[in-house]
Amino acid sequence: WDGGTQGKVNNGCGCAQAPSGQPSDCQNPSCPYNNKVPPDFTHTSTDTSQNVEPCICTVHENKRPLKWHEGPNCFWRGAAFYPPNDHVDETHAMLTWRMQHQKDPNWQD
Repeated sequence: WDGGTQGKVNNGCGCAQAPSGQPSDCQNPSCPYNNKVPPDFTHTSTDTSQNVEPCICTVHENKRPLKWHEGPNCFWRGAAFYPPNDHVDETHAMLTWRMQHQKDPNWQD
């Protein structure tokens, strides 16, 4: 149940970073579409980058969302998370968390 994918590096499986959503944002070196690591934005983000690893929900449980607007705080690694390395697919963990914390139809309030 992560959100804010367009604002996250590593193809949506990383931390939110800088502006996104407008075509002009792609000109900004820190734009998540460029998928570069701060502060110099010259290295490509990977599964262990400082702008990816701190936002893994299963590693940093304090970032797990409890309200709708907290969805972009972290992400669960899916089957396609950073293919060069093997990772556990955390899709079921994400769905379990969401079902346990989405009890009220107005939960996003």
